[in-house]
Amino acid sequence: MIMAVEVVLGEVTCPSGQLVIMDGGYLELWSGDRVPDDEERPATDFAIVGPDAEAAADSFDRQTGTRLYDVPAHAVAEFTATFDEHCREHGHGASLRAFKQQVPHRERVRHAVAAREHGFIVMGVPVLPIEVPADRPLRVTAVPGEYGWQSMRIEFGDAPVADSWVFGELGVDHARFVFADADALSSWEHVRALDGLADPRSTTSPAADPEARPSGRTGSKPGRGRCPVRLR
Repeated sequence: MIMAVEVVLGEVTCPSGQLVIMDGGYLELWSGDRVPDDEERPATDFAIVGPDAEAAADSFDRQTGTRLYDVPAHAVAEFTATFDEHCREHGHGASLRAFKQQVPHRERVRHAVAAREHGFIVMGVPVLPIEVPADRPLRVTAVPGEYGWQSMRIEFGDAPVADSWVFGELGVDHARFVFADADALSSWEHVRALDGLADPRSTTSPAADPEARPSGRTGSKPGRGRCPVRLR
């Protein structure tokens, strides 16, 4: 049996102390400190409020925590009625309070970290925000798999691993993760090249071959799959 060898991918720095992990192909959706503004898909964000807010959020089980993001405008009335009916059936003293405007994605990170919530969504795309050391680079390693990487690890220190648990799952529709400082993402340019130049792949790269297999695990979309991320 051949043992997989862990590969050092590089290092990530996070001066804000708040690291964002998500499918990098969806960063075009990221609003940073700006209010999300999608004229084609208007939406509303809600806070679950009331003495039983946390219990209602857990049993309603639509998103993590006591905030519900990106509810399509056309579905707000039905969604609110469904939540109210759920609370009546379960005896929860809770209701939905709409934010005056949608919550910027940077603020969603701050809230999730402060509330110890395991993540949130951006238009249905799962995002994992993590509080990390801000005073040093964090090494990122990975174990190769059949397609791309089998697992990845972000090292916070040299101490032996004492325990592990599941934060959640991240989809990989675009076959690549991004590990980024939450503040730095506010300056992200998803399409426009900052130097005005194109970034063609090497002709020897498998990704440059139109017949190459997806680099993620196969699924409903090319490259779709899941890769466990371990925080050491």
